[in-house]
Amino acid sequence: MSTRNKGRKPEATDSANARKREGAIVAGARRTEAFRDKWVEAMRLIEQEVVSNKGIYPHISGRLTPAEVARRAGVIVNSVYHPRHEALKIEVQSFVDRMLALAPSEAPEDEPARPTWEDMYIALATNYRLDALSWQAEKALREEAERRAEKLANVVLRHVATIAQLRSQIADLSKGRPFGLVPDEKN
Repeated sequence: MSTRNKGRKPEATDSANARKREGAIVAGARRTEAFRDKWVEAMRLIEQEVVSNKGIYPHISGRLTPAEVARRAGVIVNSVYHPRHEALKIEVQSFVDRMLALAPSEAPEDEPARPTWEDMYIALATNYRLDALSWQAEKALREEAERRAEKLANVVLRHVATIAQLRSQIADLSKGRPFGLVPDEKN
């Protein structure tokens, strides 16, 4: 006999080992059930969030994956890929597919996003700056138009003065006779 089993009956050791084995199996089953319960609870909470948000997962830009379900369950995603959890892996993947099917094909149009005060301030400042730039551009155009109008007025005045001068020259040359085409008398 070995020193380890001194004074004991061999049957007692075998029954103790059998009890330990049975206890380990029960404890393993409890751990597996607790592991599955974590996944199921996470999926239940995610489903509530998706339904309450009109089919859109409200976290991580709406991307729902088995890794996100694992994160919410507080477990490592690779643990579901063990052969013992094959049924759970299929259940998780079908859950993710079902939640993705709930997502609307287009963005909801019923309520546009309300702007924050920062957005409104930036829009106001931008509009003010654009108005100021527009006013400056219009002022420059107006000043240019006024300069051109003044130049044209001076040109018109010079032309009027030239016309008046030419009229007086014509009057001097015609010596009071009406000015116009005179028929040729020699023919």
